[in-house]
Amino acid sequence: MTETRAVDGKPKLALFNVYMVNGTDNAYRNPLTGEMAGTRHDRKLQAHKLLAAECRDLQVEGFGIVIAGDINIARTALDGFPHLRTFPRQHCINRADFEARFLSRPSASVSDLDSTPTAEANAEPAPDEKSEDAALGMIDTFRHLHLDKKGYTYYPRGKAFGESCDRVDMVIVSDSLEHYIAEAGMHETLGDRGPSDHVPLYARLAFKKASRKPTEIEQA
Repeated sequence: MTETRAVDGKPKLALFNVYMVNGTDNAYRNPLTGEMAGTRHDRKLQAHKLLAAECRDLQVEGFGIVIAGDINIARTALDGFPHLRTFPRQHCINRADFEARFLSRPSASVSDLDSTPTAEANAEPAPDEKSEDAALGMIDTFRHLHLDKKGYTYYPRGKAFGESCDRVDMVIVSDSLEHYIAEAGMHETLGDRGPSDHVPLYARLAFKKASRKPTEIEQA
């Protein structure tokens, strides 16, 4: 995480470059102790909670938050091709948890995101808006500017480019930065993917310079 100072009309920012663990049923090994600590799904939910808590503290201190990187969540049917991943059901629970903790305009309920009607019953309750786990109210910059546009950042190798893809990488920002969002997108070509299985994404925030107060000489 990097912090910037408020200067020349720009707010102070806390910038996170993240890799949010990909949830699976495989065991998660604590990298510090080497001990097994539940599944990778368990770790993913824990990572959501820990990051949200850190961002909440920074917002209280007046920081605008920018989180950029591999979230390992595809939000809606617009973000998965040929279809949104809904099996195993835990992916739907992870998705709903991310929506409830981070975003100001949740895309849908768990039942909307999952084609199986029993998923909602298996999901944990959304964080209460009055609790310490209340939603951060952040904004998905790409979806904010492109309400109905399909765009993808993950193109698995071993498949033809575009045969299967998801938008799992995002740039999300505090709602205090909403009016500064100028551009957001991704470079969706085979060449841009290169040796990776992800393509680059970007967002641009346009800050106005603070108006300069006239000096005493200018006032005279």
